[in-house]
Amino acid sequence: MMKTIYNIKKTFSVLMIAFISIQIIACKKDFLEKKGNQKLLVPKTLQDFRALLDNNSVMNRVPGLGIISGDDFYVNDTGFKNLYNDEQNAFLWRADIYEGNGITRLDWSYTYRQVFYSNIVLDGLMGLKAQEGQQEFNNIKGTALFFRALGFSYLAEGFCAPYTEGTAGVEMGIPLPLTSDVNDRPGRGTLKGVYDRILKDLNEALALLPDEVTYKTQPTKAAANALLAKVYLTMGDYEKAWLYADASLKKNNKLIDYNALSGSAFRSFPSDYPNGLGNNEVLFYAVWNEYSYFDSFTTNTYVNNTLYMSYNINDLRKSMFFYTNSNGDGIFKGSYSGSQIYTQFAGLTTSENYLVRAECYARKGMLIEAMKDLNDLLIMRWVNGLFIPLTAQDQTDALRIILSERRKELVGRGSRWGDLRRLNKDPRFAITLKKVIGTQEYMLPPDDKRYTFPIPDEEINSSGIPQNIR
Repeated sequence: MMKTIYNIKKTFSVLMIAFISIQIIACKKDFLEKKGNQKLLVPKTLQDFRALLDNNSVMNRVPGLGIISGDDFYVNDTGFKNLYNDEQNAFLWRADIYEGNGITRLDWSYTYRQVFYSNIVLDGLMGLKAQEGQQEFNNIKGTALFFRALGFSYLAEGFCAPYTEGTAGVEMGIPLPLTSDVNDRPGRGTLKGVYDRILKDLNEALALLPDEVTYKTQPTKAAANALLAKVYLTMGDYEKAWLYADASLKKNNKLIDYNALSGSAFRSFPSDYPNGLGNNEVLFYAVWNEYSYFDSFTTNTYVNNTLYMSYNINDLRKSMFFYTNSNGDGIFKGSYSGSQIYTQFAGLTTSENYLVRAECYARKGMLIEAMKDLNDLLIMRWVNGLFIPLTAQDQTDALRIILSERRKELVGRGSRWGDLRRLNKDPRFAITLKKVIGTQEYMLPPDDKRYTFPIPDEEINSSGIPQNIR
Protein backbone atom coordinates (compact mmCIF):
# COMPACT_ATOMS: atom_id res chain seq x y z
CA MET A 1 0.00 0.00 0.00
CA MET A 2 1.12 3.56 -0.62
CA LYS A 3 2.10 5.45 2.49
CA THR A 4 -0.12 8.35 3.43
CA ILE A 5 1.66 11.59 2.73
CA TYR A 6 1.06 13.14 6.10
CA ASN A 7 1.98 10.18 8.32
CA ILE A 8 5.72 10.64 8.76
CA LYS A 9 7.95 11.36 11.71
CA LYS A 10 8.74 14.97 12.49
CA THR A 11 12.43 14.30 13.09
CA PHE A 12 14.57 16.42 10.85
CA SER A 13 18.09 16.29 12.26
CA VAL A 14 19.49 15.05 8.95
CA LEU A 15 20.75 17.78 6.67
CA MET A 16 23.72 16.57 4.71
CA ILE A 17 23.67 14.02 1.96
CA ALA A 18 25.94 11.68 3.88
CA PHE A 19 23.54 11.80 6.82
CA ILE A 20 20.63 11.27 4.47
CA SER A 21 22.00 7.85 3.58
CA ILE A 22 22.24 6.94 7.27
CA GLN A 23 18.62 7.96 7.84
CA ILE A 24 17.52 5.84 4.89
CA ILE A 25 19.39 2.83 6.27
CA ALA A 26 17.70 3.34 9.62
CA CYS A 27 14.17 3.58 8.19
CA LYS A 28 12.34 0.32 8.81
CA LYS A 29 10.13 0.50 5.75
CA ASP A 30 12.71 1.61 3.20
CA PHE A 31 14.74 -0.63 0.91
CA LEU A 32 18.06 -0.02 2.57
CA GLU A 33 16.94 -1.63 5.83
CA LYS A 34 18.84 -4.22 7.80
CA LYS A 35 17.60 -7.77 7.51
CA GLY A 36 17.99 -10.55 10.03
CA ASN A 37 21.44 -11.46 8.76
CA GLN A 38 22.48 -7.81 9.26
CA LYS A 39 23.24 -7.38 5.55
CA LEU A 40 21.85 -4.33 3.82
CA LEU A 41 19.13 -4.99 1.30
CA VAL A 42 20.06 -2.81 -1.65
CA PRO A 43 17.42 -2.14 -4.32
CA LYS A 44 18.30 -4.13 -7.43
CA THR A 45 15.15 -4.85 -9.43
CA LEU A 46 12.72 -2.64 -11.30
CA GLN A 47 10.14 -3.46 -8.64
CA ASP A 48 12.56 -2.25 -5.95
CA PHE A 49 13.26 0.99 -7.81
CA ARG A 50 9.57 1.63 -8.42
CA ALA A 51 8.76 1.17 -4.74
CA LEU A 52 11.57 3.53 -3.74
CA LEU A 53 10.22 6.25 -6.04
CA ASP A 54 6.68 5.61 -4.77
CA ASN A 55 7.77 6.54 -1.24
CA ASN A 56 5.67 9.68 -1.43
CA SER A 57 6.42 10.75 2.14
CA VAL A 58 9.80 11.72 0.67
CA MET A 59 9.34 12.10 -3.08
CA ASN A 60 6.14 14.16 -3.08
CA ARG A 61 7.04 16.80 -0.53
CA VAL A 62 8.35 20.21 -1.53
CA PRO A 63 9.84 23.16 0.39
CA GLY A 64 7.46 25.52 2.16
CA LEU A 65 9.62 28.44 3.30
CA GLY A 66 8.35 30.55 0.42
CA ILE A 67 4.78 30.30 1.70
CA ILE A 68 5.85 31.43 5.18
CA SER A 69 7.98 34.29 3.85
CA GLY A 70 5.50 35.38 1.17
CA ASP A 71 2.59 37.80 1.42
CA ASP A 72 -0.46 35.70 0.53
CA PHE A 73 -0.99 34.87 4.22
CA TYR A 74 -0.20 36.40 7.59
CA VAL A 75 -0.42 35.46 11.25
CA ASN A 76 -1.81 37.64 14.00
CA ASP A 77 0.11 38.19 17.23
CA THR A 78 -1.31 35.03 18.80
CA GLY A 79 -0.50 32.95 15.76
CA PHE A 80 3.01 34.37 15.65
CA LYS A 81 3.68 33.31 19.26
CA ASN A 82 2.53 29.78 18.40
CA LEU A 83 5.12 29.40 15.62
CA TYR A 84 8.51 27.83 16.16
CA ASN A 85 11.29 30.41 16.48
CA ASP A 86 12.70 29.65 13.06
CA GLU A 87 9.27 29.95 11.46
CA GLN A 88 8.95 33.36 13.12
CA ASN A 89 12.32 34.32 11.67
CA ALA A 90 11.35 33.18 8.18
CA PHE A 91 8.03 35.02 8.43
CA LEU A 92 9.84 38.28 9.28
CA TRP A 93 12.77 37.77 6.87
CA ARG A 94 15.43 37.80 9.59
CA ALA A 95 19.00 37.14 8.49
CA ASP A 96 19.45 33.98 10.58
CA ILE A 97 16.27 31.97 10.34
CA TYR A 98 17.43 28.65 11.79
CA GLU A 99 18.46 29.41 15.39
CA GLY A 100 20.16 26.08 15.91
CA ASN A 101 17.92 23.06 15.38
CA GLY A 102 15.07 24.64 13.47
CA ILE A 103 12.44 22.66 11.57
CA THR A 104 12.77 25.00 8.58
CA ARG A 105 16.01 23.18 7.72
CA LEU A 106 13.95 20.34 6.31
CA ASP A 107 13.48 22.40 3.12
CA TRP A 108 17.16 21.66 2.49
CA SER A 109 17.50 18.19 3.99
CA TYR A 110 14.24 16.67 2.72
CA THR A 111 14.76 17.97 -0.79
CA TYR A 112 18.27 16.55 -0.95
CA ARG A 113 16.89 13.26 0.33
CA GLN A 114 14.57 13.30 -2.69
CA VAL A 115 17.61 13.88 -4.91
CA PHE A 116 19.48 11.06 -3.17
CA TYR A 117 16.64 8.58 -3.70
CA SER A 118 16.55 9.56 -7.37
CA ASN A 119 20.29 8.99 -7.68
CA ILE A 120 20.02 5.55 -6.04
CA VAL A 121 17.56 4.58 -8.75
CA LEU A 122 19.54 6.10 -11.62
CA ASP A 123 22.75 4.41 -10.45
CA GLY A 124 20.94 1.11 -10.04
CA LEU A 125 19.42 1.25 -13.50
CA MET A 126 22.89 1.58 -15.02
CA GLY A 127 23.59 -1.94 -13.80
CA LEU A 128 20.42 -3.36 -15.32
CA LYS A 129 19.77 -4.41 -18.87
CA ALA A 130 16.47 -3.16 -20.17
CA GLN A 131 14.97 -6.41 -21.34
CA GLU A 132 11.37 -7.52 -21.08
CA GLY A 133 10.60 -4.56 -18.85
CA GLN A 134 11.74 -1.91 -21.34
CA GLN A 135 8.63 0.25 -20.89
CA GLU A 136 8.81 0.05 -17.10
CA PHE A 137 12.58 0.63 -17.23
CA ASN A 138 12.04 3.84 -19.20
CA ASN A 139 9.19 4.93 -16.95
CA ILE A 140 11.28 4.45 -13.79
CA LYS A 141 14.27 6.25 -15.25
CA GLY A 142 12.09 9.14 -16.41
CA THR A 143 10.45 9.32 -12.98
CA ALA A 144 13.81 9.47 -11.19
CA LEU A 145 15.03 12.21 -13.53
CA PHE A 146 11.80 14.15 -13.00
CA PHE A 147 12.09 13.98 -9.21
CA ARG A 148 15.75 15.00 -9.27
CA ALA A 149 14.91 17.99 -11.45
CA LEU A 150 11.97 18.86 -9.21
CA GLY A 151 14.24 18.83 -6.17
CA PHE A 152 16.94 20.92 -7.82
CA SER A 153 14.38 23.44 -9.07
CA TYR A 154 12.95 24.03 -5.58
CA LEU A 155 16.41 24.22 -4.03
CA ALA A 156 17.44 26.79 -6.63
CA GLU A 157 14.33 28.88 -6.04
CA GLY A 158 14.96 28.92 -2.31
CA PHE A 159 18.73 28.94 -1.89
CA CYS A 160 19.98 30.72 -5.03
CA ALA A 161 19.60 34.29 -6.19
CA PRO A 162 16.74 34.93 -8.66
CA TYR A 163 17.69 33.91 -12.18
CA THR A 164 18.92 36.63 -14.53
CA GLU A 165 20.34 35.61 -17.88
CA GLY A 166 23.20 38.09 -17.78
CA THR A 167 24.50 37.08 -14.33
CA ALA A 168 23.51 33.40 -14.05
CA GLY A 169 26.99 32.34 -15.13
CA VAL A 170 28.59 33.99 -12.10
CA GLU A 171 25.88 33.65 -9.42
CA MET A 172 26.36 30.78 -6.97
CA GLY A 173 24.30 27.65 -7.53
CA ILE A 174 23.61 24.76 -5.20
CA PRO A 175 25.45 21.42 -4.91
CA LEU A 176 24.40 19.04 -7.70
CA PRO A 177 25.10 15.46 -6.58
CA LEU A 178 24.52 13.22 -9.59
CA THR A 179 25.36 9.88 -8.00
CA SER A 180 24.36 8.11 -4.79
CA ASP A 181 27.99 8.08 -3.62
CA VAL A 182 27.84 10.03 -0.36
CA ASN A 183 31.54 10.82 -0.69
CA ASP A 184 30.76 12.85 -3.81
CA ARG A 185 30.38 16.34 -2.32
CA PRO A 186 30.20 18.84 -5.19
CA GLY A 187 30.56 22.55 -4.56
CA ARG A 188 27.98 25.17 -5.40
CA GLY A 189 28.95 25.79 -9.03
CA THR A 190 26.95 28.43 -10.89
CA LEU A 191 23.27 29.21 -11.14
CA LYS A 192 23.44 28.62 -14.90
CA GLY A 193 24.89 25.19 -14.24
CA VAL A 194 21.98 24.37 -11.95
CA TYR A 195 19.36 25.31 -14.51
CA ASP A 196 21.26 23.57 -17.31
CA ARG A 197 21.08 20.37 -15.25
CA ILE A 198 17.39 20.83 -14.41
CA LEU A 199 16.53 21.29 -18.08
CA LYS A 200 18.70 18.36 -19.15
CA ASP A 201 17.04 16.02 -16.64
CA LEU A 202 13.54 17.17 -17.53
CA ASN A 203 14.03 16.88 -21.28
CA GLU A 204 15.41 13.38 -20.87
CA ALA A 205 12.53 12.51 -18.55
CA LEU A 206 10.01 13.86 -21.04
CA ALA A 207 11.07 11.31 -23.64
CA LEU A 208 10.73 8.43 -21.16
CA LEU A 209 7.60 9.17 -19.12
CA PRO A 210 4.16 7.73 -19.99
CA ASP A 211 1.06 9.68 -20.94
CA GLU A 212 -0.94 8.23 -18.06
CA VAL A 213 -0.23 6.79 -14.62
CA THR A 214 -2.29 5.01 -11.98
CA TYR A 215 -1.39 7.46 -9.23
CA LYS A 216 -0.87 11.19 -9.69
CA THR A 217 2.01 11.05 -7.24
CA GLN A 218 3.87 9.69 -10.29
CA PRO A 219 4.81 12.07 -13.13
CA THR A 220 3.61 11.96 -16.75
CA LYS A 221 4.60 13.73 -19.94
CA ALA A 222 2.03 16.42 -19.18
CA ALA A 223 3.58 16.93 -15.74
CA ALA A 224 7.11 17.12 -17.16
CA ASN A 225 5.96 19.69 -19.72
CA ALA A 226 4.27 21.69 -16.95
CA LEU A 227 7.42 21.67 -14.82
CA LEU A 228 9.50 22.74 -17.81
CA ALA A 229 7.08 25.63 -18.35
CA LYS A 230 7.48 26.70 -14.70
CA VAL A 231 11.27 26.51 -14.90
CA TYR A 232 11.45 28.55 -18.09
CA LEU A 233 9.04 31.11 -16.60
CA THR A 234 11.40 31.42 -13.62
CA MET A 235 14.29 31.94 -16.05
CA GLY A 236 12.40 34.62 -17.98
CA ASP A 237 12.46 32.58 -21.19
CA TYR A 238 8.86 33.24 -22.15
CA GLU A 239 9.04 31.68 -25.60
CA LYS A 240 9.99 28.29 -24.17
CA ALA A 241 7.66 28.68 -21.19
CA TRP A 242 4.85 29.14 -23.69
CA LEU A 243 6.03 26.15 -25.72
CA TYR A 244 5.94 23.72 -22.80
CA ALA A 245 2.76 25.08 -21.22
CA ASP A 246 1.11 24.65 -24.60
CA ALA A 247 2.50 21.11 -24.94
CA SER A 248 1.16 20.20 -21.49
CA LEU A 249 -2.27 21.62 -22.30
CA LYS A 250 -2.36 19.55 -25.48
CA LYS A 251 -2.02 16.50 -23.23
CA ASN A 252 -4.61 17.70 -20.71
CA ASN A 253 -6.55 20.98 -20.82
CA LYS A 254 -9.36 20.01 -18.45
CA LEU A 255 -10.71 22.52 -15.95
CA ILE A 256 -13.16 22.08 -13.10
CA ASP A 257 -16.38 24.09 -13.34
CA TYR A 258 -16.57 25.55 -9.85
CA ASN A 259 -20.35 25.85 -10.28
CA ALA A 260 -20.47 22.07 -9.79
CA LEU A 261 -18.81 22.31 -6.35
CA SER A 262 -20.07 23.38 -2.94
CA GLY A 263 -18.62 26.58 -1.57
CA SER A 264 -20.13 25.87 1.83
CA ALA A 265 -18.20 22.61 2.25
CA PHE A 266 -15.21 22.63 4.60
CA ARG A 267 -13.09 21.31 1.73
CA SER A 268 -14.74 22.10 -1.60
CA PHE A 269 -12.45 20.16 -3.91
CA PRO A 270 -12.51 16.45 -4.69
CA SER A 271 -9.66 14.37 -3.35
CA ASP A 272 -6.91 13.27 -5.72
CA TYR A 273 -5.01 11.09 -3.28
CA PRO A 274 -4.31 8.23 -3.23
CA ASN A 275 -6.19 6.92 -6.26
CA GLY A 276 -5.84 9.97 -8.49
CA LEU A 277 -9.43 9.93 -9.73
CA GLY A 278 -10.88 13.06 -8.20
CA ASN A 279 -9.52 16.30 -9.65
CA ASN A 280 -9.04 16.50 -13.42
CA GLU A 281 -6.92 19.64 -13.11
CA VAL A 282 -4.18 17.92 -11.12
CA LEU A 283 -1.27 16.77 -13.29
CA PHE A 284 1.11 15.87 -10.48
CA TYR A 285 0.35 15.57 -6.78
CA ALA A 286 2.71 16.98 -4.14
CA VAL A 287 2.31 18.69 -0.77
CA TRP A 288 4.27 21.17 1.32
CA ASN A 289 6.66 20.13 4.04
CA GLU A 290 4.98 20.07 7.43
CA TYR A 291 5.08 23.36 9.30
CA SER A 292 3.05 24.62 12.23
CA TYR A 293 2.39 27.69 10.06
CA PHE A 294 0.24 25.50 7.83
CA ASP A 295 -1.36 23.73 10.77
CA SER A 296 -2.72 27.06 11.95
CA PHE A 297 -4.58 27.74 8.69
CA THR A 298 -7.70 26.85 10.69
CA THR A 299 -6.94 29.17 13.60
CA ASN A 300 -4.49 32.05 13.38
CA THR A 301 -3.16 32.15 9.81
CA TYR A 302 -5.25 34.33 7.52
CA VAL A 303 -5.31 35.32 3.89
CA ASN A 304 -3.94 38.75 3.03
CA ASN A 305 -6.96 41.05 3.29
CA THR A 306 -6.13 42.97 0.11
CA LEU A 307 -5.96 39.69 -1.77
CA TYR A 308 -9.18 38.45 -0.16
CA MET A 309 -11.08 41.61 -1.09
CA SER A 310 -9.85 41.45 -4.70
CA TYR A 311 -12.23 38.57 -5.51
CA ASN A 312 -15.48 39.71 -7.12
CA ILE A 313 -18.69 38.71 -5.33
CA ASN A 314 -19.54 36.50 -8.31
CA ASP A 315 -16.11 34.87 -8.33
CA LEU A 316 -16.66 31.41 -6.85
CA ARG A 317 -13.02 31.12 -5.84
CA LYS A 318 -13.74 33.34 -2.86
CA SER A 319 -16.07 30.79 -1.28
CA MET A 320 -14.15 27.76 -2.59
CA PHE A 321 -10.79 28.95 -1.29
CA PHE A 322 -11.78 30.67 1.96
CA TYR A 323 -14.22 30.87 4.82
CA THR A 324 -14.45 33.67 7.37
CA ASN A 325 -14.31 33.53 11.14
CA SER A 326 -16.44 35.59 13.52
CA ASN A 327 -14.12 38.58 13.03
CA GLY A 328 -14.49 38.46 9.26
CA ASP A 329 -10.94 37.20 8.70
CA GLY A 330 -10.48 35.03 5.61
CA ILE A 331 -9.11 31.55 6.36
CA PHE A 332 -7.74 29.33 3.60
CA LYS A 333 -9.53 26.05 2.86
CA GLY A 334 -8.90 25.80 -0.87
CA SER A 335 -6.19 23.18 -1.05
CA TYR A 336 -6.41 20.78 -3.99
CA SER A 337 -5.55 18.07 -1.45
CA GLY A 338 -9.29 17.76 -1.03
CA SER A 339 -10.27 15.58 1.91
CA GLN A 340 -6.62 15.17 2.94
CA ILE A 341 -7.13 17.98 5.42
CA TYR A 342 -3.72 17.72 7.08
CA THR A 343 -1.81 18.52 3.90
CA GLN A 344 -1.53 21.51 1.59
CA PHE A 345 -1.39 20.86 -2.16
CA ALA A 346 1.76 22.02 -3.97
CA GLY A 347 1.61 20.10 -7.24
CA LEU A 348 1.16 20.89 -10.93
CA THR A 349 -2.18 21.74 -12.54
CA THR A 350 -3.76 22.59 -15.86
CA SER A 351 -5.02 25.89 -14.45
CA GLU A 352 -1.43 27.04 -13.88
CA ASN A 353 -0.60 26.09 -17.46
CA TYR A 354 -3.39 28.36 -18.73
CA LEU A 355 -1.92 31.22 -16.70
CA VAL A 356 1.64 30.57 -17.85
CA ARG A 357 0.56 30.45 -21.48
CA ALA A 358 -1.57 33.59 -21.08
CA GLU A 359 1.34 35.52 -19.56
CA CYS A 360 3.68 34.38 -22.30
CA TYR A 361 1.18 35.35 -25.00
CA ALA A 362 0.96 38.81 -23.43
CA ARG A 363 4.74 39.18 -23.29
CA LYS A 364 4.86 38.31 -26.99
CA GLY A 365 2.28 41.03 -27.70
CA MET A 366 -0.45 38.52 -28.60
CA LEU A 367 -3.13 40.14 -26.44
CA ILE A 368 -6.18 38.45 -27.99
CA GLU A 369 -4.72 35.00 -27.40
CA ALA A 370 -3.57 35.99 -23.91
CA MET A 371 -6.99 37.18 -22.80
CA LYS A 372 -8.70 34.18 -24.39
CA ASP A 373 -6.63 31.80 -22.27
CA LEU A 374 -7.40 33.83 -19.17
CA ASN A 375 -11.11 34.06 -19.94
CA ASP A 376 -11.32 30.34 -20.69
CA LEU A 377 -10.08 29.78 -17.15
CA LEU A 378 -12.17 32.43 -15.41
CA ILE A 379 -15.50 31.42 -16.96
CA MET A 380 -15.08 28.14 -15.07
CA ARG A 381 -14.58 30.08 -11.82
CA TRP A 382 -17.49 32.52 -11.89
CA VAL A 383 -21.19 32.07 -11.25
CA ASN A 384 -22.84 30.78 -14.42
CA GLY A 385 -23.99 33.55 -16.75
CA LEU A 386 -22.37 36.41 -14.83
CA PHE A 387 -18.83 36.44 -16.15
CA ILE A 388 -17.98 39.22 -18.60
CA PRO A 389 -14.82 38.42 -20.59
CA LEU A 390 -11.87 40.61 -19.68
CA THR A 391 -10.08 42.77 -22.23
CA ALA A 392 -6.75 44.59 -22.19
CA GLN A 393 -5.75 47.94 -23.66
CA ASP A 394 -2.08 47.14 -24.14
CA GLN A 395 0.64 44.72 -23.09
CA THR A 396 1.17 46.23 -19.64
CA ASP A 397 -2.57 46.21 -18.96
CA ALA A 398 -2.80 42.56 -20.05
CA LEU A 399 0.10 41.56 -17.81
CA ARG A 400 -1.39 43.38 -14.81
CA ILE A 401 -4.70 41.58 -15.27
CA ILE A 402 -3.10 38.17 -15.85
CA LEU A 403 -0.68 38.47 -12.93
CA SER A 404 -3.50 39.57 -10.63
CA GLU A 405 -5.60 36.57 -11.64
CA ARG A 406 -2.56 34.32 -11.34
CA ARG A 407 -2.18 35.32 -7.71
CA LYS A 408 -5.89 34.79 -7.02
CA GLU A 409 -5.98 31.41 -8.76
CA LEU A 410 -2.78 29.94 -7.33
CA VAL A 411 -3.12 31.16 -3.75
CA GLY A 412 -1.74 28.58 -1.34
CA ARG A 413 0.07 26.60 -4.02
CA GLY A 414 3.44 28.29 -3.58
CA SER A 415 3.85 30.23 -6.81
CA ARG A 416 3.80 33.63 -5.10
CA TRP A 417 7.36 33.60 -3.71
CA GLY A 418 8.85 32.70 -7.07
CA ASP A 419 6.67 35.32 -8.76
CA LEU A 420 7.85 38.00 -6.34
CA ARG A 421 11.47 37.05 -7.01
CA ARG A 422 11.14 37.30 -10.80
CA LEU A 423 8.72 40.24 -10.98
CA ASN A 424 10.74 42.40 -8.60
CA LYS A 425 13.18 42.91 -11.46
CA ASP A 426 10.48 44.75 -13.42
CA PRO A 427 9.66 48.24 -12.01
CA ARG A 428 6.08 47.87 -13.26
CA PHE A 429 5.41 44.98 -10.87
CA ALA A 430 7.99 45.34 -8.07
CA ILE A 431 6.51 45.75 -4.59
CA THR A 432 7.70 46.13 -1.00
CA LEU A 433 6.34 43.52 1.39
CA LYS A 434 5.17 44.67 4.83
CA LYS A 435 4.21 42.68 7.92
CA VAL A 436 3.21 43.88 11.37
CA ILE A 437 3.69 42.00 14.63
CA GLY A 438 2.70 43.87 17.76
CA THR A 439 3.60 47.50 17.11
CA GLN A 440 6.60 46.70 14.91
CA GLU A 441 6.45 46.93 11.11
CA TYR A 442 8.82 44.78 9.06
CA MET A 443 9.64 45.40 5.39
CA LEU A 444 11.19 43.48 2.51
CA PRO A 445 12.12 45.74 -0.42
CA PRO A 446 12.19 44.49 -4.01
CA ASP A 447 15.21 42.39 -5.01
CA ASP A 448 16.45 42.28 -1.41
CA LYS A 449 19.10 39.63 -0.64
CA ARG A 450 16.67 38.11 1.88
CA TYR A 451 14.74 36.69 -1.06
CA THR A 452 17.46 34.03 -0.97
CA PHE A 453 17.32 31.76 2.08
CA PRO A 454 20.46 30.90 4.06
CA ILE A 455 21.87 27.39 3.77
CA PRO A 456 21.70 25.51 7.10
CA ASP A 457 24.86 26.03 9.17
CA GLU A 458 25.52 22.30 9.51
CA GLU A 459 25.86 22.02 5.74
CA ILE A 460 28.16 25.02 5.58
CA ASN A 461 30.35 23.66 8.38
CA SER A 462 30.48 20.14 6.95
CA SER A 463 31.03 20.86 3.27
CA GLY A 464 32.81 24.21 3.39
CA ILE A 465 30.58 25.69 0.69
CA PRO A 466 30.02 29.47 0.92
CA GLN A 467 26.96 30.84 2.68
CA ASN A 468 24.40 33.14 1.07
CA ILE A 469 24.68 36.77 2.12
CA ARG A 470 21.50 38.01 3.76
